[in-house]
Amino acid sequence: MKFQKIVCVDHTKLEPWALKELQEYSEEKIEVFGDYPGSRKEIIARIKNADAVIVSWRTKLDEDILSQ
Repeated sequence: MKFQKIVCVDHTKLEPWALKELQEYSEEKIEVFGDYPGSRKEIIARIKNADAVIVSWRTKLDEDILSQ
């Protein structure tokens, strides 16, 4: 199974080899953000059109964010 788009919402500290492996599961190029979103609005903008999302322990995704 492949996802259409995978997004790493924040600085997940995934190693380059792990991102390369993860790319095998995404049709589009994985979008990786190296910082932490400053607001809920920024989180929503980053995950727009993603069908798989990876976050670190610092970024919280609640029901409201996911529904948008």
